[in-house]
Amino acid sequence: MLLLEPKNRPRKLPTDRKRNRGGFVETRTGAYYGKLGYLAGLGRPANRIAEEMGDGISEGYVRVLLQRWGVGPGSGEAWCQVPLTNLQRTWLNYRATKEGISPEEWLRRKIVELL
Repeated sequence: MLLLEPKNRPRKLPTDRKRNRGGFVETRTGAYYGKLGYLAGLGRPANRIAEEMGDGISEGYVRVLLQRWGVGPGSGEAWCQVPLTNLQRTWLNYRATKEGISPEEWLRRKIVELL
């Protein structure tokens, strides 16, 4: 007897939940996606994130997730972290609230003035 394989069978895509006897088993946790979002927030490209996650996740899947979440590259803005002491942070908040804007926006305006 010759067994034929079905033609055009849809490829099974990896999912976050797999069916088990009693229900579903999660293959990726919230911490996993938290790390992925954190790496994207640092401004890392999708291919580097895929390499750092290291569990076979593809670059395309990372791009799709970031696009779905509205995170990552595409906004054209780069992030810059500035270490501040408590006194400097208090001063920054005072100046920003005095002008009615957020501290981040106040710092951004000052940096643009200097450039």
